[in-house]
Amino acid sequence: MQPFFKRRYLSATELVSEQIREAIMNGDLAPGAQLPPETELVEMFGVSRGTLRESLRMLEEQGLIIRRHGKGTFVRARPILKNLSVNYGITDMISSAGYTPGTSYLDLREEAADPDTAKSLEIEPGSEVIVVERTRTADGQPVVFSVDIFPKSLLRVPPEDLRCLQERSIYEYFQTEWGLSIHHGVARLAPVVADKVLARRLSIREGAPLLYIHQVDYLSDERPVLLSHEYHVPGAFEITVYRSGPGGVVQGPRGTSNA
Repeated sequence: MQPFFKRRYLSATELVSEQIREAIMNGDLAPGAQLPPETELVEMFGVSRGTLRESLRMLEEQGLIIRRHGKGTFVRARPILKNLSVNYGITDMISSAGYTPGTSYLDLREEAADPDTAKSLEIEPGSEVIVVERTRTADGQPVVFSVDIFPKSLLRVPPEDLRCLQERSIYEYFQTEWGLSIHHGVARLAPVVADKVLARRLSIREGAPLLYIHQVDYLSDERPVLLSHEYHVPGAFEITVYRSGPGGVVQGPRGTSNA
């Protein structure tokens, strides 16, 4: 009888990556610790420099290490906490972890809402929307590529004025400039892999795993004002969710449930 599955053997690159990952996860390599120089690691694992660099690139894509030019390779000091029970922006999320938030890429454009966008924002298909694409960084390291979309009817300044979002949170901008306070959001999560565009924006390889978050944000009157597509480098984040027990089920906005 033929086996119904094939055993998968790890490549040298994967073996080295897995051993370093285990050392990080079990505490042998503490948060913030510097890895030995490449020459030592090559000798330690008995692999070529090219294999080692590919292994390190894999770990960097997973958010477990960070390479600093001229200084070396370090274990990421702490994960960025994304608490899905609390709705706050990427800028605040990065800052709360002790990192300096930044934006390495920003693109603004106007376009007609496709059917899915129109449904999420409860507008007519073809209505004009503003699209804000950003690559968000933590201490200069790309960690999230976000696409924020809102109805052009909300816009009270020339679109070019939104370039301030290079440094500002879109939630803070909505509140400060337009008096629109986000009351709640409804999110959906899914695992995806990076295509060519995402790979370029996040400085990772094509096919690398990502966490995709689709979210619609609402005002207190249940009016949807912001649709977000976020692509997170998974190893850079620690995801938490508050979950009620069977006796504490509470119906949330739009029929969502804390259970």
